[in-house]
Amino acid sequence: MKSISLLVLFSLCLYACFQKDDDLKEEAEAYYRAIQFRDKGSSDSAFIYFNKAKEEFQLNGNTFSVGKCLVNMAILSTEQGDYFGGQELSIEALNNLNEENPKHHIYLRSNLNNLG
Repeated sequence: MKSISLLVLFSLCLYACFQKDDDLKEEAEAYYRAIQFRDKGSSDSAFIYFNKAKEEFQLNGNTFSVGKCLVNMAILSTEQGDYFGGQELSIEALNNLNEENPKHHIYLRSNLNNLG
């Protein structure tokens, strides 16, 4: 009986690990697809995939990646002439980036440049 309980517990843990990996794969896939579209000049598709990735990152509590997506979305909006939308996204990005973390500084600079 004890070995069956351990087997069930182990199976649940293993399933949870694979489920988490699938979530991470999905959010990373959307993010990298967005970057590909951005680099090809397909701003509309890039914006859609950055938004999808942002939503996935929010579900997993990854605020740094949410901030990166928002900065990219803000820049895309500004480049397309939507200055107020870009400003709104940049302000939202500031809430997800940490000024004290050096890894965030490059995105903070890009974001503040976009606001300027």
